[in-house]
Amino acid sequence: MSVKSAGHKMSEPERVTGMNMDRVGSVMLSACSILCVALLLFPLIASAAPASTEDRSLVEKKLTSFIKEFYQEDTDIQVKFNNIPESLKGKAKVRGINFSKVPDAQGDGVCLVEFDMKESRERNAYVAFKVYKKRQLFVLKQGGKRGNVVTDADVAEKEAFLTGMTAYPASRGEVIGKRLRRDLPAGTVLTPQAIEDPILIQTGEVVHIIAENPRLVIHTNGKALDRGRMGETIRVKNLNSGKEILGKVTGGNTVTVEF
Repeated sequence: MSVKSAGHKMSEPERVTGMNMDRVGSVMLSACSILCVALLLFPLIASAAPASTEDRSLVEKKLTSFIKEFYQEDTDIQVKFNNIPESLKGKAKVRGINFSKVPDAQGDGVCLVEFDMKESRERNAYVAFKVYKKRQLFVLKQGGKRGNVVTDADVAEKEAFLTGMTAYPASRGEVIGKRLRRDLPAGTVLTPQAIEDPILIQTGEVVHIIAENPRLVIHTNGKALDRGRMGETIRVKNLNSGKEILGKVTGGNTVTVEF
């Protein structure tokens, strides 16, 4: 076995090996430092992200429940929030909810939320929302021409969540037997603006007049001076007296007069 003296000079391979060992040690130390930092931060990141989503969902549920109470028995509604403020995305404890703006005819409103949260100095937040109500709609299966009478076979039903106060027929009975006001393509949702009652009495037609009050009912014949639909008031001429009177169309060829 040879022993190197204290003044021994290192060969080139020995110097290279030593430098490589120093580099390896430096890389390992850096890797250990990064791993330690990651292990320290990981629990914070892992616990913070799900909590924020869960807390925000809880706030939305409370807001939705409060808004649905405003509509009382009408539970077939959906509520969509424009944006939940950042102050409510943490672990906020909701103390109270009120309307800053009551839902209008279009379903738009704003809630004022009172809350407590250690990380925030804010104690109130405004949340804008929109309400959609479920409606029963009646749709044309096939296109129709102006004046066509709507039959039961022409109509399909579907449900949709809509906003606004647009009036829609409440039942098939409010659609069947009506006439189209204009040409309509297949798939058109029927509204009062798209349909109308058929004309029951034509101008010049001889009609049956019923004149009545709580004590007396008189039947006579008359001549229609206007055309009319169910429920409309038209002018008629009494053929016996020759007098012109006003009456309400109450059926085919029938006009009722109150006196």
